[in-house]
Amino acid sequence: MVNAEMIQDDLFVLRPDNSEWPYSANVYVITDDRGYSLIDLGCGGDGCVDRIRRGLSQLDLPLQNLHTVVLSHAHPDHMGASEMLLRECAPTVMIHRDDIEQARDPRRLVRTFDIELARRLYRDEKSHVWDFSTFFERSGCLMSLPVFPSRMLTEGELIELAGYRFEVIHTPGHSPGHISLFDANTGILYGGDLIGEVVAWYTPSSGGVIGYLSSLDRMEERQPRIILPAHGGIIREPLQKIGEVRDRLLAREQRMVDLLSAGGMNFSEILSGMISNEMMRFFPGVGITESHVQRLIADGKASRGGEVIQLL
Repeated sequence: MVNAEMIQDDLFVLRPDNSEWPYSANVYVITDDRGYSLIDLGCGGDGCVDRIRRGLSQLDLPLQNLHTVVLSHAHPDHMGASEMLLRECAPTVMIHRDDIEQARDPRRLVRTFDIELARRLYRDEKSHVWDFSTFFERSGCLMSLPVFPSRMLTEGELIELAGYRFEVIHTPGHSPGHISLFDANTGILYGGDLIGEVVAWYTPSSGGVIGYLSSLDRMEERQPRIILPAHGGIIREPLQKIGEVRDRLLAREQRMVDLLSAGGMNFSEILSGMISNEMMRFFPGVGITESHVQRLIADGKASRGGEVIQLL
């Protein structure tokens, strides 16, 4: 099923049936007199690609008329379909400079996912056989072959799509080059993965919880009217939603403080207390937990001596 929802006369969203992983990210369509632009492309694999094709067909938009693609970041559920779709057209493809190497070589996502950190800190033999490609193949969200963007984006740039002038806001936390897009005239904010149906995971190499919280502040400063999320429905009360996400991140950190209030603990003990789902502990649990450890240390609230982490 394809849900092609109109947001404004020239702005549509192609939504999957489910907003949670491993379903594809939303794909936003902006039409103009030259054809149309897409914000993100979704998962790879025949099923996800067919869904996008059906949505574009419902809107009477031939793939050949696609002239611009803006990628919010280089994760499989946002750009996995690029190789299958872009073989039929030649749009300008844009991505932030901090994610361009991951787009060109998706194997580099192992670094920004902090898989080596997880292998070092997670005391489980199974962690050493975790394979990037297998993880996404089994999830049903395939990653594309390398993509070579034609425009590298930086903080503060303006992207003109139809009548919109989107400011590029660098919003790391979930990915080092994650971007949000804000059009001051309409108050529309594309928030990517940071604001939506679920709280996105985060790792130190992607900006961590420090980057995530800072990114939320920068989104809030724009005072958006609505938020277009990468997962889930349109957010009509954006400031309330931003506050809810911030509160959930801080509540997670308070849980760590509560654990440590009984005395020093090693990382494995903290991880078990923070991530109840054992399947999630290796990835992304280690990255999430280490992000909060690092923030507590940076704020002067905790210290790490050898393997022991304790409150100050």
